[in-house]
Amino acid sequence: MNLKHLLSLSLGTLTVLGASVLSSQEADAAIFTVNGTQYDITTVTGSFNQLQSQLESQVWWGNTTLAMDFASTVGSSLGKPNLLGLNLVSPLFAYNTILQSIPLRPSVRQTLAVGAVEQELLGSTVTLVNTYPSLSSSISYTWAIATEVPEEPVPEPLTILGVSTVVGFGAAFKRKTQSKTQKS
Repeated sequence: MNLKHLLSLSLGTLTVLGASVLSSQEADAAIFTVNGTQYDITTVTGSFNQLQSQLESQVWWGNTTLAMDFASTVGSSLGKPNLLGLNLVSPLFAYNTILQSIPLRPSVRQTLAVGAVEQELLGSTVTLVNTYPSLSSSISYTWAIATEVPEEPVPEPLTILGVSTVVGFGAAFKRKTQSKTQKS
């Protein structure tokens, strides 16, 4: 086996190994760090009634401060798809439902409490902490959804074994070719 063939074989093996390692990495996502934990933040669109169980399962549900932390961290990175009043705001971070009695009416109305981020005309960012009486639970909005990003896994044993095998074969080929050149 000549040196060019050996070099070609080694480069081919390294290319295949490199491609397999690179292809196992996930594609870029909207990753944000809140209170030291990384989250993949995405959005869903629909009414609160349609998405209630998903929205109530969010890490910030029931925690106004945490919802505001998320809204402030994400800012308008995911766009401003919602029109609330006259303001375009970021995806909504629903954190509570509030039962309100309406004066002079015997009925009780449910209102959503949400956190959102609004970009003002002068460029400053304002985090809204509000309940929106006009925010209907049956109208479609864009909502933020978070999935905790797991810590990076340790390489699997087969990958380590495969790399070790390739290194071992490389060393054996090198010794073999050196011994052939010394005999010549």
